[in-house]
Amino acid sequence: MPSVFISGSRSLARLPEEFCRSLDRICEQGFGVLVGDSERGVDALALDYLRVWGGGSPYPHVTVFTVRSRPRVKVEGAWGLEVVPGEPGSTGRALQTAKDRAMGERADWGLAYFNPIEINRFGNLQVSSGTLRNAVQLLLAGHPVKLFYTYEESARAADLSTIEDLEAVVERYQAERLGEEERAAVLAGATARDRAAGKDAAQVKFEKIAAKLQALIRDEQKRRTVQATLDLG
Repeated sequence: MPSVFISGSRSLARLPEEFCRSLDRICEQGFGVLVGDSERGVDALALDYLRVWGGGSPYPHVTVFTVRSRPRVKVEGAWGLEVVPGEPGSTGRALQTAKDRAMGERADWGLAYFNPIEINRFGNLQVSSGTLRNAVQLLLAGHPVKLFYTYEESARAADLSTIEDLEAVVERYQAERLGEEERAAVLAGATARDRAAGKDAAQVKFEKIAAKLQALIRDEQKRRTVQATLDLG
């Protein structure tokens, strides 16, 4: 059966209604669902929704991916569980990236929620790169992505077929009107160079997201080129 890779930012506390309707359509068509085992954010929220889909019994066609011997979330009896070992010696973020890549390689399309930027524990601006990386992988492989993204404090959606579609979504952040709280947080986390240049918060935010996206595209294109060369050899 076709499979959908569900991913999204760990900072999100709820799923918008339209995202849940997309989950409903996936289930109604009997598609497979591939999702990670994060106990926070979109992974956990989507799994909670799928546990009670259709009146209380879990939706059966779910595979939970983990890098641990024991997943961080409850895996229902009807669900599959797949452990992704990653590269020897890899830890932390590299293991989680390997897990996401395994799901991306299995999926026919993606459903993602991108909450673009936040202040990390060191007080610096941090782009939610995992969600972007997953979208880039799928799009370069020719698989469509339905992307939900936070914009002006609300959820918007875009149907993506190409990398250019994803770049067009990111371009919209140049014109975003930020709320006072987010504006203050972005400027507080901006570099001294950005502040000295007099950039407004929306421009700082956009440039961070755009730079991260282009770096992820280059990395994925390089990875695909290397893999193609290895396959030929």
